[in-house]
Amino acid sequence: MGRILILSLLCIGAIAQDRGAEAWKVLEDGLSDERNSERRARAVLALGLAGGVKGRKLAEGSLSDANPEVRVAAVQALAEMDARAAIPKIKAALDDEDAGVVFAAAQALWDLGDRSSRGVLTDVALGERSGSGGEFMGKYRKRSTLIKIGSRQGASILLGPFSMPFFMAAELMKDHGAAARAVAADALAEDRDPRSIKTLEQAAFDTNWAVRVTALRALAHRRAGGSIPTIAPAMYHSNETVRFTAAAAVIRIGAKRAR
Repeated sequence: MGRILILSLLCIGAIAQDRGAEAWKVLEDGLSDERNSERRARAVLALGLAGGVKGRKLAEGSLSDANPEVRVAAVQALAEMDARAAIPKIKAALDDEDAGVVFAAAQALWDLGDRSSRGVLTDVALGERSGSGGEFMGKYRKRSTLIKIGSRQGASILLGPFSMPFFMAAELMKDHGAAARAVAADALAEDRDPRSIKTLEQAAFDTNWAVRVTALRALAHRRAGGSIPTIAPAMYHSNETVRFTAAAAVIRIGAKRAR
C-alpha cells in the first residue's frame, strides 16, 4: 500500500512538472514572436500572474523591447508580481522616450513603495494647467500625451475589477452582462468557500473570453491545485489572452504545490 502511494505521488509530481514546462513554453512562444508586438505584450502581462524568479527575469528583459506597449506591459507585470528586486530597472524606465512607459513606471514604483516617482504622478495629475511646469509635462507637452496615457491605463481605473489591461476592459464594455460576470468572478477570488472554486471553474468556460480570463486569474490567486485539470486545457485556447493566462495560472498554482 505504501509503495502504491509513493508511486502515485511521484506520478502526480511528474505530471505537474510536465504541465509547468508546457505552460512556460506557451508564454515563451508568445514572448519570442518578433512580428507581433501585441502578442508579446499580452504574454508579458501574463508573467505578472505567473511570478517567480523566471517570470521576473523575463519581464525585466521585455523592458528593452522595441515596442512601447510591450515595455508598458513589462512594467505592469513587475508591479503585479511585487518584484521589488526590479525597482532599479523600473526606475530606469522613467527616462523612457515614450510617455506611456514613463507613467506606467511611475505607477509601478508607487505601488512597490518607492516614492521617487512622485514628481511624474504630480505632474500628470495637474495635467496641462498653466502652473504645472513639471519635468514630465515639460518633456511631453502635447495633449496627445495624456490621451495616450488614458487609453492605455484609464480603462482599468474606470472599469475594474482588478487592474486589467485596456483591451480586456474594452471587451467587457461591449457586453454589460459580461462585465457583471467578470466583477462577480473577481470578487469570488477572495471567498474561502470551496463552492466558489466550482463556480470559478464554470466561469472559466464563459462565452466571453474576458470573463474566462478573470475566472482563470481568480483560480490562480486562490492557488486552487485541484483546478489544474480544468485550467490546463485552456493553454491551447484559440484566444491568446486566455491561453497566456491559463499558462500563467498553471505556473502560479504549481509553484505553491512544489514548495
